[in-house]
Order: sequence, then structure tokens, then C-alpha cells
Amino acid sequence: MRVFFINGNPYKPAVPPIGLEYVCEATLNAGHEATIYDFSLMEETGLETAVRTFSPDVIGITLRNMDTGHLFNNVSYIPELKKLIAGIKIYFKGPIVLGGAGFSLLPEEILRTVEADYGVIGEGDVYFPQLLENLSHPENVPNIVIRNRTTQTITATKKETLKHCPPQLKRGTVDHSNYYKMFSKYPGHSLANIQTKRGCNKSCTYCAEPDVIGRTIIKRDPNDIVSEIKEFIKKGIVDQFFFVDSEFNVCPDHAAEVCEALLANNIQIRWSCYLTPENTDKRLISLMNRAGCENMFWSMESASDPVLQGLGKNYNAADVMRITNTCDELNQTYTILLMFGGPDETEHTVKETWENLRNAKNANFGIVTGVRIYPSTQMAQTALKDGIIASENELLAPTFYRKEYTINVIFPAVEKHFGSMKNCVILGPERKTKFN
Repeated sequence: MRVFFINGNPYKPAVPPIGLEYVCEATLNAGHEATIYDFSLMEETGLETAVRTFSPDVIGITLRNMDTGHLFNNVSYIPELKKLIAGIKIYFKGPIVLGGAGFSLLPEEILRTVEADYGVIGEGDVYFPQLLENLSHPENVPNIVIRNRTTQTITATKKETLKHCPPQLKRGTVDHSNYYKMFSKYPGHSLANIQTKRGCNKSCTYCAEPDVIGRTIIKRDPNDIVSEIKEFIKKGIVDQFFFVDSEFNVCPDHAAEVCEALLANNIQIRWSCYLTPENTDKRLISLMNRAGCENMFWSMESASDPVLQGLGKNYNAADVMRITNTCDELNQTYTILLMFGGPDETEHTVKETWENLRNAKNANFGIVTGVRIYPSTQMAQTALKDGIIASENELLAPTFYRKEYTINVIFPAVEKHFGSMKNCVILGPERKTKFN
């Protein structure tokens, strides 16, 4: 079969779509022909010509996020996706298949709303090739949702989660040089995305990711990771990497093994990643530093114990401050990511977080105010119990925890304490957002 993949996200800067690249690579490995059309690099106006020229049997579209996830100036991507599919149907009559992390959050409701034919939940590089082989009997494939064009009914097949990593993929279907040209104003700098493991075993009250990517952590062999990095380096266009795991150090021992493999192979690269303060000590931070970690993005969310407990975190404010002290001691550049407006957040807890973190010497701050409620989370169950929503399907539209209180009380407190910090980015109303 001939498969035409679309990344419908036009927003800049362009980022290589690692998930879609894995799916495309798996499709090729299964004996099909495939190509990717990325709106972040290509004009949407050229889509029809590209589709007609390639003449696909199937079109696959990825949806990474349902919306921007920000309390202020929030934009839902669902209307754009519906419009895109309606336009494609004018000149393409074959099956349209959806996938991606955003789609997997509310697959049946999204499929019904945008009127695609099939959807793949979770690991597209595993289940999409199976769907291609079973289009006459899609009910035989796990993790698929199906819309009947005649009756408009939606059915879902049995759900399963991966226990082992899919086969190593070459990642040769995306021309990464096209993306790195977007970084041309920073000569000599480019960024590649690498995945070291899949899955998340945490129970944060607001996060649906474990239900999307699975709660079983599937670790990649560090030698395979090094081999993938070497392939990028051979192309001569990459000198920075970002490890795109939910948190690189969720499994501290595996994180250490990856760092040791980089050092053992004398891989001279700079890289960044997301991290959790949980189960991390000075030894691992130092090892990451020596292995080339240029910037550590710590998903701390808060430095107030009541808030951290309400968010379902397994660490406390003392752990957060221990991490900042260690990074400062090692002269490590790092970014503290904070999210205000969750359970038990008050003006006092905002001030407490600021007091605990304001003296972090080498830190930058990225601050979001407002907690988006996602399906299949403890926060969604609370919203149902409290009558904020009648059904999780309502969460297709952006819904935020204690929205008015967060806008009127929490955000002003955040601005009061963090607003004058020059090393801080606060996402808020456009007129108040500061980028220093």
C-alpha cells in the first residue's frame, strides 16, 4: 500500500515529528510505500497537489496535542483537524487514520467529531502496520477505534499495552537537515530528538500520559541509543540532542547507564532532557554533566509540600531545593518548570515556592499558570464528582481546574513574586506574557 502521512501542526519552530517518523519507518519496514507531509515545513496550500501526485491508498494524520494546554489564549486543535479532514475528503476517498498522543487521550470522541475512519491508540509504530494488513477486518487489531461511514457508530477493539520495545528503527524517512535550517540564526547549533525509553509509572493527579504511553517502562539498550546518535552525527548536521522521555531519570539506573555509554564511546555531544527531582542524587547529576548534559529541565511544578501532595508527587519541597543546590554546586545550567493553580494552591503556596527557589543561582524559570484537566486522570474524577463536568467526553474542550480562582487570585500572585525575575518566562495573557 501507499501511505501518505500528515503532521498538521504548522507552528514554529519546526520540530522533527519523532513519533510520526517511527510510524513511517515501521510502515516502510512492513513492505509499504510511505511519505510525510509536514505543515511546519511545507505550505498547507500544497497538500492537495502532493496527495494527488503520491496517489496514496491510505492517509494517516498525527495529533500530538488536543490544544495548547494554556489557561490564557488557549487554542483547540480539533476544529483545525476537522477542517483539514473535510478538505482532504473532497479529493481523496480512501480511509483516513488518526494517531498521536493527543488523539489517544479521547480517541472515540475525537474520531466522532472530526469524522475520520480509523484511529490508532498508543504505539502507532506497532499497531498502524497491523491495521494496514487488516483493513478488511480492523476489529482483529488491538488499540483501534473504527467509525462506520454509514451508521456513524464508533467501536473500539481490545486495548493492550506494550511489554517490550519495538524493533530498532533507522529513522531515515525524515530529512532532519530541513528542520535544522530553522536554527540557522544560531550558526553551528542544531537539535535532534532521541527516545531512551517508553512508558511512565507515576501517578500524578493531572497527567494522562501513563494511560497514553503505558505504565510499564520499556527501556532501550544504551548501546542502541548510542548507535542512533552516531548515525545522526555521521550526517554532519547535528551537535545537540534532546532526550524526549517523559522524564529521563524516572529510572535512575537506566539514566546512568545511558550516560556511561556516551562516555565509554567518547560521544562528544551536548544534550538536554526533562527530569524529576524524585530518586536523583548528586552522583547522577554529576554523571549527566560529564556526559554532556548542557541544560537540565526539571519538572518540579512547585516547591510547596501541600501543592506537591495534591499533584500526586512522590517528592517534597526539600527534594526540590536539594536538586537546585546540587546543580548550583556543580555549576550546571538548569531550568525549573513550575505549574501553578493545582489542588491546594493558594497565594501563600505561591509565595512559599518563590521563597524556596528565588536564590537558585544558575536557574532559569518556565512558568505555566492553570492546570488543564485531562481524561483518565484523578483530577478528571474529581471534576466529575464535583459536577464540573458530566462526562469525560466534555474534556475535548479545554477545561481547567479552578479556572476563575486561578485567573483572579493565583496568576496575580505569580506575577507579584516572579514577575520581576529576568531569568523567568511566565505564560499568561498576551499583554502580560514576558520573554526575557
